[in-house]
Amino acid sequence: MHQEIKSSARKLTWEIQCTLKPAEMKRMYITKCFVTASQDPYSHPRYTVINNQGCMIDSKTSVQSKFLIGGSKMVQKFSVGAFVFQQRAPTISEQQFYLHCEMNVGPSTPTPSLKACNYDRAIGKWKELYGKDWVCKCCESTCLSAELEEAPNNIISSYSWKVDFKGKVEFDKTGSLRSPETMTREDPSKKPTYLQDCDED
Repeated sequence: MHQEIKSSARKLTWEIQCTLKPAEMKRMYITKCFVTASQDPYSHPRYTVINNQGCMIDSKTSVQSKFLIGGSKMVQKFSVGAFVFQQRAPTISEQQFYLHCEMNVGPSTPTPSLKACNYDRAIGKWKELYGKDWVCKCCESTCLSAELEEAPNNIISSYSWKVDFKGKVEFDKTGSLRSPETMTREDPSKKPTYLQDCDED
C-alpha cells in the first residue's frame, strides 16, 4: 500500500561503510532502504526510498533523494528528503523514524542486480552512480536479484531521528542499534555513519 507523506525542506545524509579490505576489486551496494516509525524493520507504516536492487525510487519525487559519490566504492553515501507520515500528522507534534537498509558486496562493475541508480528528472532517465546507465533500465520494471556466492547481509538499522511539523530534524544521541552489533556512528552533529563487517571469511 502506498504511504502518503508530507515532505520537508530538510535533507538527511547517510553513509554506510563496509570494512572489507580493498584488496580485491569490490564495491558495496545498497539494494533496499525504507523508513519506519518503529525500530522494528517489519513494522508499518513504512516508506521505501531505495528498492528494486539499487534504484533510488524516491529520486523520482524528491530532488533531495539521491546516491552520492563517496571516498571509496566500499563506502556508499546517499541523501533523503525529510518527511512525516501524513496519516499520523494530525495526532502528534513530531514523528520519530528509523532507517533500515539491505546491502551486498559485489563486483566493482555494476549490473542490473547490483547498482546505485538515481533518476535524473531534468532528462527523464535513470543514471548509474559510477557505471553504465543501461544497468538502470529495469528500474521502471523489475530488476532480478543477484546470484551471490554468499547470503546477503542482514538488515541494518539506524539510530532514530525526529521531525517536527516545522521541518526541524533531531537525531537521537542515545538510541540503540539493531543487529549487527559491529555498527557504530559518528558524533550526532555529523552525518550518521554505519560500519558493516563484510569480511568474506
